[in-house]
Amino acid sequence: MSVNEELPTPSEKYKTLRQLLTRAIDAGPPRSDRTEIGLRSLLKKEFEKAFNLKISRGSHGRRKHEAQRLLQKVSGDFDHVDFATRRAFDGEVLISQPYHVDTEAHQHAAAKFGYTFTQADEWTYYYPGRSHLFIVTVARNVIREFGKALPAL
Repeated sequence: MSVNEELPTPSEKYKTLRQLLTRAIDAGPPRSDRTEIGLRSLLKKEFEKAFNLKISRGSHGRRKHEAQRLLQKVSGDFDHVDFATRRAFDGEVLISQPYHVDTEAHQHAAAKFGYTFTQADEWTYYYPGRSHLFIVTVARNVIREFGKALPAL
C-alpha cells in the first residue's frame, strides 16, 4: 500500500465483529478469552482480504525481527505486532497495534528512509477503540540502510 492509496473501508461484517469484540473486552471478568481470540481471528481474516495481505503464522525470520527492532528504536511502544506478506513485494509488512506510539517520529523516519507508515485505526483488531493500527511496509534494501543510519537519528 503506498502513501497515496486510499485505505479500504471496513465492511459491515468487520464493523459488527469489531463491535462484538469491544463488548466482550469491556464486559470484564468473567469473560471468555476464547470468544475474544475467535473474534480477533475473524477480524484478522477480514483485514487480510481488505489489504491483500497474508499474516504469518508460526516463527518469524531474522529480517522481520530486525525491522521490528528498528521501528521500536524510532519511538518504542511498537508492540502487538503481526508480520505479513504481500504478493510480489520483496520486504516486510508489519502491522502494529500499540496503545501509544510517536507517529510524528515514525512519519519523519518513513519519509527519510523510504518506507511507508500508514495509520488505519478503524481496522484495529487487537483492542478496538483503545489501540491504534499502523501498517509499515519496508523493502528489503531499506531495512539495511535504515539499520546503518538509525544511530544518527
